[in-house]
Amino acid sequence: MNPCFPKRLNGRNSRLYQIHADMKQRCNNPNLKNYKYYGGKGITVCPEWMDYDNFAEWAFFSGYTEKMTIDRIKADGNYCPENCQWIVKAKNSSKAMLGQHHTDTAKQRIGESRIGKKRPCVSGGNHHCARAVLCVETGRIFETERLAATFINRDASCIRSVLSGKTMTSGGYHWKSM
Repeated sequence: MNPCFPKRLNGRNSRLYQIHADMKQRCNNPNLKNYKYYGGKGITVCPEWMDYDNFAEWAFFSGYTEKMTIDRIKADGNYCPENCQWIVKAKNSSKAMLGQHHTDTAKQRIGESRIGKKRPCVSGGNHHCARAVLCVETGRIFETERLAATFINRDASCIRSVLSGKTMTSGGYHWKSM
């Protein structure tokens, strides 16, 4: 393991190690209850990620924090750097619910209808914190400033500072409103 990585990424007792082990089990162990949703559907772990050190290096450089979980961007795609990202656990759960109740066409329409629009706040108004945000370097679009801030382990006010022009970057990234 790379000694430059934080301790939380090193070793069998780390949360990241467990995520890696669970990912491999879902795809490779037909005796596992959830195998039918992963390996049973042909979803695999790329050869590079079968080695924990390679997976941990990708995780470290792609923004992994303890509050996040791995997400396959395309639900029918494999576990590989091109198809995976780190998202907040609650967001992954809501994606799973969306997948259970909507067709791919409906999901696409829902996604398209949200791009460029402010999301209603809990109070019911259109608030700046509810707008979609683009991370320029990664090309990822986050539904809210708060989700973007979680990605870089910062407060949403840091993202707002960049969007308002007060600062150039937050968390080492450039940000744009969508």
